[in-house]
Amino acid sequence: MKLLKPVLCWLVFSASPLIYAADTLPPLKAENIPQTVRELYADFNPDKEPLDSQVVKEWQQDGVTVRMITYTVGTFKEVKARMGAYYAFPTRWTAKVPAVLHMHGGGQTAQKETVIASARNGYAAISINWGGKKMADQGPNDPGTDWGAVDPTQNHNDHYASCAPDSKTVDAYESPRNNNWYLLTLAAKRAVSFLQKQECVDAQKIGATGHSMGGMLTVMLAGCDQRIKAAVPSCGGVGGAPDQLYARKGNAARPKNNSRIYQSLIDEANYVKDITCPILYLGPQNDFNGLFDELFMNWAHIGSQRVAFAISPHLNHRHEAAAAFDDYLWFEEYLKGSIKLPETPGFQVELKGPNGLPVATLRPDAPETIDRAVIYYSLDPNGQFRFWRSAQATRNGNIWTAELPLLSSEMPLYCMANVYYHFPNVHLVGPPWASSPDKDYLLSSKLVGFEADQVKAAGVKAADCAERTIQADFTNLQDWYELEKNSPVWHQIVTRKIKDPKWRGPNGAELAVDVADARGGAIVFTFYFNEYRQYGNDKVDGEFYAVVPYANTDGWQTLNIKLDDLKPARTNQAGRPTDWQTLCELGIGGRERFPINGQPVEVGSGSFDQKRLMKNLRWLGGEYPRNIIMPGGGIQVDPAAYQKQFQAQIDKSVELEKQDTKTVPQ
Repeated sequence: MKLLKPVLCWLVFSASPLIYAADTLPPLKAENIPQTVRELYADFNPDKEPLDSQVVKEWQQDGVTVRMITYTVGTFKEVKARMGAYYAFPTRWTAKVPAVLHMHGGGQTAQKETVIASARNGYAAISINWGGKKMADQGPNDPGTDWGAVDPTQNHNDHYASCAPDSKTVDAYESPRNNNWYLLTLAAKRAVSFLQKQECVDAQKIGATGHSMGGMLTVMLAGCDQRIKAAVPSCGGVGGAPDQLYARKGNAARPKNNSRIYQSLIDEANYVKDITCPILYLGPQNDFNGLFDELFMNWAHIGSQRVAFAISPHLNHRHEAAAAFDDYLWFEEYLKGSIKLPETPGFQVELKGPNGLPVATLRPDAPETIDRAVIYYSLDPNGQFRFWRSAQATRNGNIWTAELPLLSSEMPLYCMANVYYHFPNVHLVGPPWASSPDKDYLLSSKLVGFEADQVKAAGVKAADCAERTIQADFTNLQDWYELEKNSPVWHQIVTRKIKDPKWRGPNGAELAVDVADARGGAIVFTFYFNEYRQYGNDKVDGEFYAVVPYANTDGWQTLNIKLDDLKPARTNQAGRPTDWQTLCELGIGGRERFPINGQPVEVGSGSFDQKRLMKNLRWLGGEYPRNIIMPGGGIQVDPAAYQKQFQAQIDKSVELEKQDTKTVPQ
């Protein structure tokens, strides 16, 4: 009997993740910490241990077989960890199909709608439930994600940036294996192994995609797993800020993670260098998570020869309609070979052109299929909140050019271009919230940037001037983004245009707009000042609003808003702004929700639809200050304050995504 004891204590029963077993990861000593990303994953073979996959539920719909499954990630601290997931594939497949791994964002769950759409497009697809929340079809007694003795979910939130030990980590000393991202990457590797073992899957054609935190996981997986043949990260995976960005006054970089282990083994900037598969980055110009400047600085060192971008203008953590199917198109080219997408648009900027002004030149690939192109530029050093001006570009044959007038030769200059191509002749479907493609799809250029000292040294002519008219014609919203567009009640348009010194409000000015609506009603104006305290802690920050009624008469009438008309949108906001100089965002809608005294309170009662006409949004009166206030001057947000703001952005993003789902047309 003594001989049986050491055998019995290692028996594994797949029905329960709490049975003790030999650890997946070999022992590691503090003095032998891996030095590179490749070394970190060298001891993990994703095919070594049985996946022990189990089908919890199965059904068919739309020609697709859908399964809710679980599989073993590994054994950590002698306890099994299992992952829940949705897996779908074409029910009637005749030849092996490519496959896609989907990774959800923070606060979310595995998405059955996404894998169903992929399967309808001819792929096998798995969406892993790494966050551990119950999936939509998971009953009270159904098995799902159970990490066992470790916890890389948002219940263990402080370990996305930490490698320190605690009761939920692998190692008892500072180690990269203690970081949440490491364990989640192992789970993703095991999902790839699951796909490769499926009867219908072509094991050599596996793609990966994910949004937000899932975007970071996509980059980490593509950088450490050569089985990934195409990758599409969304709003995540850009890497931490390099030193050159920290050196810029007014930058939007997050506080630096001072852990050497994190910087060298977890920060996705290190994974980017090892990516060799074709990769497309989906993100907006003003994302809080996939920070714009870090993306182009870090991705300049990417290992892949095929890199593309689809950058939606003015948005934060979401995409415009023309980018919604770019991931599907990417996989069509690189996993199916059914189409050929244009190369990344060629884009150059001559800092001092013939007239002393910067000149941008766009030379896009496949010009015969282009619907339109837009050249953007900005003078704002803050990559998260900068307003991107749309330049007046001229097309001459297959080349677009634009002069970029500057208010001052003391400012930096950042430029990019978006090219909108006609959607190719390929039938694709999406999830309910984006079920069919737009008439165009979007591809973007790389960023071309010049710091303030470069602009000054070039002797660029300052030829621009301030302008009181912010928006003359509201039929063209190119400088705005829209929220809840399908809801006439909650539809809102928002712009950062008033952050640009060209359209910034003079001191003492009133904001005015002309309105025509025979029904009468009210407009809700929202104002966000000093967001992320980019203008310093001594300036008032926060969201304010004004509800401005108008009469039910025919013809145009003018609405005026003074600073004194603004009310705080949060009960804990202290102070009120005394000028317009730190205004970052302006929103216009018919109704809005604000958390007053901890409860959601609706203000306004009107609709924002085509029957309400507006024109001539402008500043009246006041005087322009002699000095232009810009983010910078060495002011940096302390880590605690930044994290608070960052979490608020996450909460806001999740809420907007919920609203998107609710307003899907039926």
